[in-house]
Amino acid sequence: MLVVFPTVRGTGKMKTATHTVLFFALAAVVLSQAVDQCKSDANCTSLQYCKKVSEECVIKLKTGDTCKTDNMCQSGFCLPEGKCSKDGRGLSVGIIAGIACGGVAALAFVVLCIFCICKRRRNKKMDPEQ
Repeated sequence: MLVVFPTVRGTGKMKTATHTVLFFALAAVVLSQAVDQCKSDANCTSLQYCKKVSEECVIKLKTGDTCKTDNMCQSGFCLPEGKCSKDGRGLSVGIIAGIACGGVAALAFVVLCIFCICKRRRNKKMDPEQ
């Protein structure tokens, strides 16, 4: 890249600033590589995590995104189901379904017990010998 700046008034000569521009371009390339390459999360910004396979800093994931470890999420919580959570206490669809099925089964058991108790009492009233 060649940048031309006018120089001292009245001389009519132009001064090139290629060395300065090349220096800053090279410095920018070196700095960007230093920031993007990593060995651990400490080499990245607080909004990034170190992707170990490619050794590059990657933007942290949002709530609901698929994750493998806590450091991949902005919140710092990756649920066992592989989703980023706001507070680490999120319930997955499987957990909610399990709770619902357990609740329905418990309710059915209680209704069955009440039915059996009522039937036994009714049978005792009808059969006075027992």
